[in-house]
Amino acid sequence: MSQTWERIISQVLAEPLVDYRALEVRVGKLRVIGRVTPDDIKTYDDSYSRISGWASRHDPHPELNYTPPSVDTLTAEIDVLDTWLKSVKRYQAS
Repeated sequence: MSQTWERIISQVLAEPLVDYRALEVRVGKLRVIGRVTPDDIKTYDDSYSRISGWASRHDPHPELNYTPPSVDTLTAEIDVLDTWLKSVKRYQAS
């Protein structure tokens, strides 16, 4: 799930700003970044923090005990991701 968040950030927010094939910056797309609200950032931060506790991505301290989420918890995070992505995509359209 953390990789999903990273993919959304890179492809929905960052990638539209730069056309790497043409080596061109699309400054007109910068308005999307300005439309991301403090609530959007908090939603991302909170979800990413919760998800980070589900699995080790680095060498963890031996005292840490990562556990997978329940199906309900996982479904709730998927809903958070889906709602957030739809919201940010609306920023691109307006």
